Amino acid sequence: ALDQPVPEPEIVPAVFLLEREFAEDRLGEFVAMKRELDAKAVLEWGGEAYADVLELRASADAAFVGEDYEGAAKGYEASVAGCRALAEQAPEAFTQLLEAGRVALREANREVGRRKFQAALKIEPSSPEASEGLRRSETIEEVDALLKSGAAHERSMQNALALTDFQEAAELDPLHLELLHLLVRRHCALLVAAVALLGLLSLIHI
Repeated sequence: ALDQPVPEPEIVPAVFLLEREFAEDRLGEFVAMKRELDAKAVLEWGGEAYADVLELRASADAAFVGEDYEGAAKGYEASVAGCRALAEQAPEAFTQLLEAGRVALREANREVGRRKFQAALKIEPSSPEASEGLRRSETIEEVDALLKSGAAHERSMQNALALTDFQEAAELDPLHLELLHLLVRRHCALLVAAVALLGLLSLIHI
């Protein structure tokens, strides 16, 4: 056993090491870009394009583990290209998120509205419209309940109670267009009634 030759250490070709280092660099580039996209809530708006990027990264990881560093590098490069394409779409995604948030507000869907406006703020943190939309989404279900209550009071001719509901809703969401129309209509109706009452009283005193 003492006479057995000691195996010589395996010599790793320099080109092999360079390929691995290059693949590692491409992986680092991908990770940095993915981190930037994640900070902009890409999961909320990236859709299939982002899913494709993650699939490319998984394939590249498998190639790296299998020591196919050239294949891994190509996969990471493709993933980086996908990330760049997504980053260029961020402004359009911001606009779409705002519109989706507005739709959620019209439908009195607090959860969806909150999610869309929060994602929009990840892309444009200083957006006043996204901030206002997020604030409105927090109270939209309460506002909707008050609107329905006010409408029910109107149908039963309980106008004072209807006005109270609408005013409470307006305090929660001063920018609700339907609510503003209802308040104007209700105040106009009260004004007309008051004028009619004054006319009646004047006739009585004649």
